[in-house]
Amino acid sequence: MSFSSLFCLQTKIVTALFFALSALPGVCAPEIIQAGPDWAPYDHPLDIAAGGVFDRSALVLADAPAGKYGRIITTPDGHFAFEKHPSRRARFWGVNLCFDSLFLDREKADQIADRFARAGYNTVRFHHFDQVLVKNRGLDGSHDIDPQKLDQLEYLFAAFKNRGIYITIDLYTSRHFPARELPEIGRPVQGEIRHLIPVSENAYNLWREFAKKLLTHQNPHTGLTWAADPALINVNMLNEESFFFGGISKRKPDILALYEKAYAAWRERQPDPKPPALTASLHDPARPAISPDDVTPDHQLPALAHPSATTHADRSADAAFNRFLVELKIASDARMAACLRDELGVRALIAGDNNIHTQAQTYIRQHYDLVDNHEYWNHPVRKGPHIGVNPRSAIVSSLWLPRELMPARIFGKPYIVTEYNYCFPSPARSEGGVLMPAWSALQDWDAIYLFDYSSRSRDNAAMFIPATTHKPGTGYVFSVVTDPIGMLSDRAAAFLFLHGNIRPAPDALAYLVTRDAAFDGPKGAPSKFPEKFSWLGLQTRIGSLPSDNDDSAKTLPVIASQTSIKAFITNTRSDFPKNFNPGRPVFPLTPHAPDGTRIANGLEKSLQTAALLPSAAADTIRATTGQMEINRTLGTARLVTDRAECFVTPANASLAGDRVAVVNGDTFATTWILAVDQQPLASTRRLLVLHLTDSLNTDMRYSDATRRVVEDLGTLPHLIRRGTTTLTLKLPSPSSTHWQAWAVDATGRRQHSVPLKRSPDRAALILIADTVTPGGVTLAYELSRN
Repeated sequence: MSFSSLFCLQTKIVTALFFALSALPGVCAPEIIQAGPDWAPYDHPLDIAAGGVFDRSALVLADAPAGKYGRIITTPDGHFAFEKHPSRRARFWGVNLCFDSLFLDREKADQIADRFARAGYNTVRFHHFDQVLVKNRGLDGSHDIDPQKLDQLEYLFAAFKNRGIYITIDLYTSRHFPARELPEIGRPVQGEIRHLIPVSENAYNLWREFAKKLLTHQNPHTGLTWAADPALINVNMLNEESFFFGGISKRKPDILALYEKAYAAWRERQPDPKPPALTASLHDPARPAISPDDVTPDHQLPALAHPSATTHADRSADAAFNRFLVELKIASDARMAACLRDELGVRALIAGDNNIHTQAQTYIRQHYDLVDNHEYWNHPVRKGPHIGVNPRSAIVSSLWLPRELMPARIFGKPYIVTEYNYCFPSPARSEGGVLMPAWSALQDWDAIYLFDYSSRSRDNAAMFIPATTHKPGTGYVFSVVTDPIGMLSDRAAAFLFLHGNIRPAPDALAYLVTRDAAFDGPKGAPSKFPEKFSWLGLQTRIGSLPSDNDDSAKTLPVIASQTSIKAFITNTRSDFPKNFNPGRPVFPLTPHAPDGTRIANGLEKSLQTAALLPSAAADTIRATTGQMEINRTLGTARLVTDRAECFVTPANASLAGDRVAVVNGDTFATTWILAVDQQPLASTRRLLVLHLTDSLNTDMRYSDATRRVVEDLGTLPHLIRRGTTTLTLKLPSPSSTHWQAWAVDATGRRQHSVPLKRSPDRAALILIADTVTPGGVTLAYELSRN
């Protein structure tokens, strides 16, 4: 057999050849989205009508201004509360505003603050503001703040505060640093500053100088400094700075040289026997250097060699280096936190290391006031000049988002997610408005922020999007300001999380992290949490705790009592400290029979036997509260509370709750039925029905019918996918003479009446929700009882 190749082959034996079809009939032709039988033009209004069915401002303004009850504090059971009312829990749902969408004239600042209050958002994250706040993006000086920009930002801060909307910020996201500021590097730096701060005095001082200038500045519109303002919930010292994001060995050689020097000094300080010395440079020339800003699909890290494939000596050296990174990060964080708290007088909560989910980060994050994290479903990737997307529903992945986030929560600390998105243009992204609030509330998390609302004041951001594929006013893969489906589903999500009466799971299971397991793995890429453990979070509350701190024997039983932890999970029984009684049963992640054979699904069976988990069918997973479930085979999800019933339905699927049943047509759809008068569905007088399919842009072009590669984002107008869902509603006084229905636009204004029919048994009303009708596009309905 002979063959030829268009690429260079190493001088090694070829052991296998794999073939893949590069073209399939009927698939290769580009698909261009245009108005027609399946897609109808849609105007995407952004503001919300006062008093309309989308208006939630009364719920937000009731506690205005933000900080009215003092600053936000943490409680022993790991939640937020108000300083002056410590028994009253505080909980938040909001969005990110980025780049120059944060720098508005005063009229527009007031307009967007009003809009957010009406949407029901009670918090906003100021993100990627630092690059715009400093002159020339920092290229002339990383802490040279523009006074005019600062005034715009501070006016917006005050506008939100006055309406009861709290703020969270990062002290570094994306500003630049000129070469003269970092002589040890001798070149301009941007995102790499995050990894320079722990090993460079110059880098730390540059961070400190910016923090000082911002946080100690008195806002003329509030009369307070940022540091003293109780409307500021949280300060992240850095954004997405984890050493373990992408692997430290892929950083540039000049930065890695500083880490090699720091490791040698750290090693000398260790008692004998000393950790292994580095036997080679951290830089691997076979792998191109990457920036921490680079992204991969769904934020998954690249595949790495499994530790078992390395020698024991290699694993020992890798584990020692990972331990060094953790200890270096802890020391660096402590220095920055002391600067904020002691020198600058910051009263807000302080956190950092807010992305990815390794066990090693437990030892870093335990020192913060709270734990913050990020995750995406269908995060876009670069495909040459185009955009790669994943069209799958998160349900068939067993809720990757938010499941992937669950193990990293540390019991006893508030858990917030300052970035999440089910990204455009996934056809199933509307599901995020049910899945994220439902399972976040089941986990009893404390704050959620959509990334993002907008990145440009002109609403046509182009970050991550090649300029050749972007046209003003159309899609941006993260910003819901250019995505009707994303905007409306997140409004519903905010209502569900804050006001939907979703019950948290009463009991919890905690994964016990050990240093041996946490530091295992290649240098800069230690172990993640076992996926098997994350699955438990679909049914009950889960999280983690370090088990081998000096005070673990004392603290674990206390935290378990405060947070209703009913059992601990360990990787193996040998991981658990000997002669240590945590006061709770301990279950190994992978149980074995007496003969040493592995028990299939042994952990779940053990937990079910102990009455810590309900029994479940193979494909249906139901939460312990009984309010929510998914079917991975059918791709369906439902949420049923006394104030809301919500359904995620693929084509031709049917689902039922307690008072609502839906029969979907031939298009994926998500449907919400929400009692917006704060009454149970059994007695409500006003309902919002939201029925979402998909939206794309006119002339949006995919490479083929699989819709996995976007070649052009198209232009306006937005187009809405045709879809029909039939709803049967068991309402109080189920008579069409008692109830009226209107189609409403995205502002909440009534457009025209919609017929309601009596069911054959006359016990319910039937509403046929059509996204596309002769009268135009309808995505929402208001139902009112006389």
